[in-house]
Order: sequence, then C-alpha cells, then structure tokens
Amino acid sequence: MGIRVAEPQHGMISAGHDAYSFAPAIRDSDEYRLYLPTRLSWLWRVWNGEINAPVQKWVIGHPHYTEQRKRMVNNFSDKTDILLLSDGIEFSIYLELANDLTNILNGRYRVVLRPHPLEENEFIQIIQTAMLVR
Repeated sequence: MGIRVAEPQHGMISAGHDAYSFAPAIRDSDEYRLYLPTRLSWLWRVWNGEINAPVQKWVIGHPHYTEQRKRMVNNFSDKTDILLLSDGIEFSIYLELANDLTNILNGRYRVVLRPHPLEENEFIQIIQTAMLVR
C-alpha cells in the first residue's frame, strides 16, 4: 500500500543481534524485504555500521541526553549494582560473564543477571541444579 514504516530502537542493537544481521540470501531477497520496516530509527550513529539489515538507517539522536546525563552523574556514586540483561539465546555466556565480573570486582559491586523471558526454563534448571549441589 506504499505506507512507510519506521521501527524505533528499543534496546541495544549490535552485530550479534540476529534480528538485524542477515545472511546474504535473506538480506538480498526482495520478497523478505516486503516484511521489513522501511526504516530503523535509533539514537546513536555508532550502530549504523553494526547491522546489515536491508533498510534505511535513520539516526534521530537522543532528545533528552543532556538532562539524563546530568542526573546520572549526580546519582551514580551510591549505586552498587551492575545489571546484565541476557539476550534470549546465549544465557550461559551471560552467566559466565556475571560470574567473572563478580570475581574480578571482589564484592565492590553486586552483579545481577536478568534472564530473557525466552530463557526462563534454562534459568530454572540452573537454579534447581545449584540448589541440589549445595
């Protein structure tokens, strides 16, 4: 129908993000492109080179960057948690990173790993196994 569709950035987009990095056969498929948005709009220019999605990349900037940055600097000194968000695919890698950070930081920060909703079953199995080992 000729309607242009823009997908706004809703999180980090990197070269490892399967939803935005395509094999050549899919990337070059005219039929597959019919199901993609016309544009991806995001906040940071650096992500333009990270993905190969066959769409127009549109950097819109961060409209509240200056104000948010000021608040972050003023409120960061008392924070002691590091939050890792798993990607829904490779939970074991994020778990290993969380353990490594915990060891390296030696108690200065608490490392919190939040599994992706797709990883709920894997997370439950890991917790159950850890409880049995104790």
